[in-house]
Amino acid sequence: MKIDTMQSSNLKEVEIIYKNDLPINVKFQGKFIHSINPGVEAKRQFEHFIKNINEKKENIIFFKIGLGFIIDEFIEKTSLKLIWFEPIEKIRNAAIERLSKTILNFYDIQNKRIFIHSEFNLEYIKKLNESILNYEIFFLKSYLDKNDYVLIDLFYKKKFYFQVNLNTLNKFEDLWISNFFKNLLFINKVYPINVLKNIIANQTLLIVAGGPSLDEWIPIIKKYKEHFWILSVDTALNTLVKNQIIPDFILSVDAQSINYLYLEKYTGLESTFIIDPTTYYQLIKRINYQKKVVIFSNLLPFVSYLLDKAFSEKVIELKSGGSVATIALDLASLMGANPIFFCGLDLSFPKNLIHTKFSLVDMRHLFKTNRTHSFEFFNFKQTRALTKKFCFNHQNQIVLTNDKLLIFKNWFEKNYHSYKDKNIYVLYGNGCIIQNFQYIFNENGFHQLINKSFIKSSIEEIKQKKKDNLKKTYYKIIKNLIEMDKIISNINKILSIKEKLTFEKLQEIHILEEKLKSYEELQMIIINEPLNNLTTNTFKENIQISKEIYEKIQIGLRKLVKKVYKSLHISHIIDDKE
Repeated sequence: MKIDTMQSSNLKEVEIIYKNDLPINVKFQGKFIHSINPGVEAKRQFEHFIKNINEKKENIIFFKIGLGFIIDEFIEKTSLKLIWFEPIEKIRNAAIERLSKTILNFYDIQNKRIFIHSEFNLEYIKKLNESILNYEIFFLKSYLDKNDYVLIDLFYKKKFYFQVNLNTLNKFEDLWISNFFKNLLFINKVYPINVLKNIIANQTLLIVAGGPSLDEWIPIIKKYKEHFWILSVDTALNTLVKNQIIPDFILSVDAQSINYLYLEKYTGLESTFIIDPTTYYQLIKRINYQKKVVIFSNLLPFVSYLLDKAFSEKVIELKSGGSVATIALDLASLMGANPIFFCGLDLSFPKNLIHTKFSLVDMRHLFKTNRTHSFEFFNFKQTRALTKKFCFNHQNQIVLTNDKLLIFKNWFEKNYHSYKDKNIYVLYGNGCIIQNFQYIFNENGFHQLINKSFIKSSIEEIKQKKKDNLKKTYYKIIKNLIEMDKIISNINKILSIKEKLTFEKLQEIHILEEKLKSYEELQMIIINEPLNNLTTNTFKENIQISKEIYEKIQIGLRKLVKKVYKSLHISHIIDDKE
């Protein structure tokens, strides 16, 4: 046995222990990194580690693992990508020397799966962002110092943050939560959108949007209305009804109360109302029990979680491109419609108009703000509200539009591949051209393509889900949210200790975090702000970052508890009869 000794730049003594010309241990700051039998130790560590990681993980970070005995296990038993950080060159070289002698074709494996770096730091953690969910980290306690604990803790905190903040938005958070829990009171009125899957398979559907070109096509739609299904977005509904055209389906997705004005006069229509779960609550409240209301899921964690519980099945989510028209296309695809026609999809301001002239909100807003101004003047003001942008019409002429409408245009073009098996046409009105869509310019072109067949009416036969089942879920959720609140309070109590955070205290926090993550209700929580102050590696700053994260989670928990309680307390006023 021989001992190879070196002094690092910070005067820490490092000794590489050899046996039979093979590195078998490292003595660091007077302590051995590995046990007497490091191979057996590595097998035990691997079994424990692999049992506790999610199968979806793709990358393992190894930080300060000495001679890398755990690497042997991962190479032999997994196909994961191994990212290895070792700051001390002497240890790094000794580990590679050992692996090259004990693993056949090690250098070939290294080129494909093992990425070795000298420094694990804040910059690396910051670059991970959402991808951090695909990573796990392994380290040896015996080899870590104070600053290493901080880095690892920050890695866990950032990862935990993204686990409870997947794709959530915050602009209308309070409004969404409020509307959603009020809508849940009427859950016994509602069907999950799953019942509409393929309901008009291979039948013709016309999606009516609220663009100004709708006015030009109304006589033709009215003439042939019995030959296709009609799906109206809320902004177009008033124009259709004024022309004695009653749509089969009405789609509303906006949470703001002003959008309810499009629909308040028409809740008695014999149409199927399809709504976002956070739509303004007065809509679902006003639709009587005999009408058909269908609800779909969305990207908000508390929405998808509770809807799945309410209907005892995974409720389908519709793609959102920021516009009711983009959602309408995904809905048409779900219903199996083919071909699909759009009308009023101008995505621009032809003739300097922004909406169909019977758009209810435009008419009311004009009446309340300035009765002396014309409808055309009001449209003119709206077209100038955002920075001018331009697109091209079918004759390659410039058409006035804005950034918002161009976002929708880009969404249709970017997502067209998802619907390429559908024949999609636009009844043209001199607006922006959308790539890959087909355009119809006159009545004759429209007439040749339409053909309405048997009307399927099985929606009424679907058994309704009663809110009693949801009540039981409510009570369980409240209980679990309160328990989670207590766990977070315990974590914050540890973080508030003025003394140094020891490794044992950090481990205690990690144990509490694992317990917290065992609650599936955790996915209901929204955190508004990104983790943007990951800029230092001192204990003081690390503690502050952790506290801020948990305080935000706690705010989300308490907000949800309040909304669930309120919903339960007023649920007795809802008629339980079908």
